[in-house]
Amino acid sequence: EERPDNSLEIIAEKPSYRVGDTARYLVQNPFPGARALVTVERYGVLQSRVQTLESATPIIELEIREDFLPAFFLSVVVMSPRVEKPPADGRVDLGKPAFRMGYVKVPVTDPYKEIRVQVEPRRDTYKPRERVEVNLKAAVRHPAAPEPIELAVTVLDESVFDLLAQGQDYFDPYKGF
Repeated sequence: EERPDNSLEIIAEKPSYRVGDTARYLVQNPFPGARALVTVERYGVLQSRVQTLESATPIIELEIREDFLPAFFLSVVVMSPRVEKPPADGRVDLGKPAFRMGYVKVPVTDPYKEIRVQVEPRRDTYKPRERVEVNLKAAVRHPAAPEPIELAVTVLDESVFDLLAQGQDYFDPYKGF
């Protein structure tokens, strides 16, 4: 894979994380001792901090929070300091600051925000135009996430799943959307 000249390589310790994990990333840093802007992004910036990257291969750590589900992006922008004053005589400025930027998508595979839904129809099969009665029960999987639950019901013939490449996963917000 070819990367632009100003890209920064970020290597995750694991392919995915769970809520409460400490994620660790190795950064291949061309500017040891330089400061970096580290952000966690998901529909905007969730966290940001400035951190000095002391070595050429520093480790950046962050705690995975429930609002990072189902995935987030880690961004690191490292800026080299100016190493010398700019030349006054119009020569090329070899000491000017430079930057490198890296961006990595991080999946969070955790049932933390999942809702268990139990569907119990009164009968196993129905014919077209018959009235269907179903008992629905929904509960949050994680007790620390007691948010109000709102249900939306969609009725499909089972043959519709055969027409979708993802089948039932098409309707799973963690897999399909």
